[in-house]
Amino acid sequence: MSAVGAGELEILFEELLTEVNQLLDEVQQDINELAAGLTEVMRWLPAVVTTGMRWAWDKFLVQSNKIFDEVQKFIAQPGLPPALFRLGEYWDLHVGTPVSGLEQAVSAYGMKADNRWTGSAASAYADSADAQSRAVKAIKPMAERIQNVLSDLAWGLISFWAGIAAAFVTFVVGIAAATGLLASLIGAPAAPVEAGATAAVVVGLITSVVLVSIAYVETRSTNLTTIQQALNDNGGLVQQGSQWGWPRVDPTASEGRWRVAD
Repeated sequence: MSAVGAGELEILFEELLTEVNQLLDEVQQDINELAAGLTEVMRWLPAVVTTGMRWAWDKFLVQSNKIFDEVQKFIAQPGLPPALFRLGEYWDLHVGTPVSGLEQAVSAYGMKADNRWTGSAASAYADSADAQSRAVKAIKPMAERIQNVLSDLAWGLISFWAGIAAAFVTFVVGIAAATGLLASLIGAPAAPVEAGATAAVVVGLITSVVLVSIAYVETRSTNLTTIQQALNDNGGLVQQGSQWGWPRVDPTASEGRWRVAD
């Protein structure tokens, strides 16, 4: 995994989601303030001007409501990067690393049984040890691949929410600029237009974030296929009827010429 632990990442992700929710609240509050300001300013403007302002404002509200609706869907299912990291760590610490330490122990070099016999018995022990060593050797790389894919998906989720947060920062800035136009009667008619332009930019930013995230996940589909292949890998195992099992000493070891080693 990276230098960032799962616990630290959990804090980071919670802070990121909190920031997104705070930005949503801030944007909604700013929109309400902008609406109140427009209502006040339009009292002093002719109907021919306020008609266009109302049209632009209604169009903006449609856009902003769509933005909030879509983001709320994401918030309802934000994902859990820390859980993905923890699963990856589990595969590495509790599967890959412990098993890799057994590779030499189950090999012909590490086993003493083949040293205590000669002939067919020694050969049978050596053959089973080699097969067991190959089977154990395949587990560590598989665990590492699983950890890497889970970590990649976790970082992808974090990047997605960072992109959403950046989009809403743009929203806050744009609405503030629109509100600033209300300071004068000359600039006021452009306020709802400015708000609409900001909403359009935010829609574009969020769309880009979603598309990039989809593309990112699709590139990881190859890695997921690799994991499936690794899990189905029978390297080092032996076929026993219609199933694959752990290598055992050949039952014919007692046949032929063999004796206790000197």
